[in-house]
Amino acid sequence: MTHTLITLSRHSHQYREFTIVRHPKTAVNPIVHYHLWLDNNSFGKVDTLEQATSYIDWLHKMKEGECLSHDLHQ
Repeated sequence: MTHTLITLSRHSHQYREFTIVRHPKTAVNPIVHYHLWLDNNSFGKVDTLEQATSYIDWLHKMKEGECLSHDLHQ
């Protein structure tokens, strides 16, 4: 299943239920970072938008695996 990356504003995107906030380069921090949020919970920062979406997909796979594992043990 393909999920769509939705641009909310110049510095934020929505992917699945996560919000991805872009932190632009500054004099102090010369690298662009993308901060992943779900509700008020931070899931860390990554260096590219592709890493952000891949990480979110991986989190979903882990959650699905946990549910499958739980179902098998009942």
